[in-house]
Amino acid sequence: MKMFLCNKMLCLVMAVAVAGGSFAGQSFHDLGDDHLFSNPDNWAQGKVPDDSTTNPGDLDPAFYTDATMWDNGAICVINDVHECYGLSIGAFNGSLEVVVQSVEGGDLTIGNWGLNISRNSHHSKLFMTGGKITTPYINIPNMDDPQKGTLIMQDGVIDSGWMNVSPGVDAVGEVKLYGGVINLTGFLEIDTPSGLIEVGGGSIVIDGDVTDLLGDYIDGFGGTEDPRIVPLPGYSVELDYDVTNQGRTTLKAVSDLAPQPANQAEIPYAEISSLDFTMPDPLVAGGSVSCDVYFGDAVWQSLNNTGAEDAYLAAGGVDGDWIPEPNNLPLIEADVIDGSVDVAATEAKEYHWQVKVYDDTVDGVVGGPKELAATYTFKFDAVANQAPVVEAGDDIYTWLDGGTASVTLQGVMVEDDEVPEPAVATWSVIEAVGLVPEGGGEAPDIDPSTYSFTPTDGTGLNAQLNVSVSGYYELQLDAADSEPLSAYPDTMTVYVRDDSCEVSKIHPDYEPMMGDANEDCYVDMEDFAAVAADWLGSVDAFFLN
Repeated sequence: MKMFLCNKMLCLVMAVAVAGGSFAGQSFHDLGDDHLFSNPDNWAQGKVPDDSTTNPGDLDPAFYTDATMWDNGAICVINDVHECYGLSIGAFNGSLEVVVQSVEGGDLTIGNWGLNISRNSHHSKLFMTGGKITTPYINIPNMDDPQKGTLIMQDGVIDSGWMNVSPGVDAVGEVKLYGGVINLTGFLEIDTPSGLIEVGGGSIVIDGDVTDLLGDYIDGFGGTEDPRIVPLPGYSVELDYDVTNQGRTTLKAVSDLAPQPANQAEIPYAEISSLDFTMPDPLVAGGSVSCDVYFGDAVWQSLNNTGAEDAYLAAGGVDGDWIPEPNNLPLIEADVIDGSVDVAATEAKEYHWQVKVYDDTVDGVVGGPKELAATYTFKFDAVANQAPVVEAGDDIYTWLDGGTASVTLQGVMVEDDEVPEPAVATWSVIEAVGLVPEGGGEAPDIDPSTYSFTPTDGTGLNAQLNVSVSGYYELQLDAADSEPLSAYPDTMTVYVRDDSCEVSKIHPDYEPMMGDANEDCYVDMEDFAAVAADWLGSVDAFFLN
């Protein structure tokens, strides 16, 4: 197993390019009454691509605008389940933003060709806030032209064979990974120094051991080139093989703030009582920092949020580098200095939280008015308290000894989230029925006063069942915590007979012993006499007939 740690670096904006063939497919012109992929009116051919389409889907605003499209706000939203033959974003006459959302399970499967982000001298972007894309490959951008392609992931999953970033020097391609997972069964290539993957959350998982290659991308081939994989300020890159994922290399970003709940964690909502983080150091020794903390459930801003981007540029941001943030996150507490804020998650859903860091260093001078120095965005999935799951065990066969039988019950707690506290198990008798009378008739119910349970530990899983009447006892093992839930109980049956022989004969695996003619579980002279009498009777019958 290998592990590699890269300390945080300054984020350098660099570029990538990718080669590929040309498409002649269906154009997305965004002329419908919405921006949805699923709306045929948004497609020039009046048809939404599917898995039977021989031509790929070209998400190309050819009839909508030109390369100045960003001023017009063209956008394509994938918020349900689709399939297509291939997909090229911004294919011919313009740039385009494609948003894959988690709403209604946003899901796109590309069945034959792959995913090309930007073509032909334009800048197009794929922005994932959730959902899933499955594709044979990813090119960012598609060709070695003066163009730019950008993949931005805040959440969601991409499953791909390989991902090629920067096969040529004239194109600009970039991956901004803030969350989610990119799974690759093939390779990751960043062939030239113009390629860049910025990591501030999320992970890239690749089959096999490629730690050496990724290590070269991270440290710039021993410092001989600019790095091609860089952590955002305030993050470190962790790299391991066969540790996080068996047989796979995992690259992930870890925040210096060490947030709790951890970024992208899944945690029962009843356990959420605070947001905790390590306070960042001031920019200059002797300075001071404070943090504003925002928390709630929110949708992500669109890349075409003109107002938010304008505000970013007005604050001195670099044109083209603005990244969306969650909309309308409420401010929970301002001027935090201890790294902890009390919150409550009231239901099971996805929550986001932000830490905005303010520093009093201005132009290297300490003591000025505090200015925004960094923004960290995290998310976690708050899940409901899950009902415990138990197993009662196999059926038990026993007999009375001295008029009583004591049966050891050993249940198993298969699943318990221990929220809001560990579950406690309970044994009960669902049905207790005696033996059919010798003269025939209906088997009677067994009097409850003739059996009892004695727990043998505090979990309730282990107990003794004490009985004094032969019959069968159908038992149920259940478990619960303080929240009323539909649990998943399990049942088993205890079969009791007057002696060991009788109970043996009702066992599913029972086979009489050879020679046990009277089936009393012994081979003795009584069996010999029975066999002899039967044989003699058969001989007499033969001669008499």
